[in-house]
Formats: sequence, C-alpha cells, structure tokens
Amino acid sequence: MQLSKPHGIDPSKISLLGQYAQEAGMRHCQTTPFDLPVGKWGGRLGLLLQRDFQAIYESLRPRYQAQLGISEAIIEETLPSMLAEWEQMHTQFRFYVVTGQP
Repeated sequence: MQLSKPHGIDPSKISLLGQYAQEAGMRHCQTTPFDLPVGKWGGRLGLLLQRDFQAIYESLRPRYQAQLGISEAIIEETLPSMLAEWEQMHTQFRFYVVTGQP
C-alpha cells in the first residue's frame, strides 16, 4: 500500500473495477472474481503465478529499500519465507475480470 499510494494507486479498491467501468460508460458490466493458487501446491498455474510474484518482488527491491527503508538482509530473508508460507497456507490470489459493452 505504501509503495502504491504515491502513484495514486489504491490496491484495496480492486473489487470496485466493475463500478468504475460503469462510471466510465460501460454497459451491462459483470464482475467475476477468480481465486488462483500461488505456489507449487497449485500445480502448473500456481507455479506460474508464483514466478510472476517472485519477479514482481525482485523488481520492487530498490523501492522497498528507498521508500520503506527495508534492509537488504530483510529483503533476502523474506522471499524464502513467502514461498514457504504460500505452500503451507495454500495461498490464493483473487483476480477480478470485468466484462461489459461499450
């Protein structure tokens, strides 16, 4: 949240995408949530999503340090912990798909 806020992005509003689409003029909007697995436990799809999240994590490392003041040591320790947690807790990530007509 702290990384997104300076860019005018509020990730907590993601479930409102359908509402925003309607306000922008889209008609017959439907929002469908999908819970996708994250990690090896989720098979091929879970592993692909894990890899995406790892790449995002790696790309944000400089921001974690500069904007949030997180040390390199903590950043290094966090990734293996996240991977283990995703497996142990069978983590899922919710995606929202919005469909409609212009």
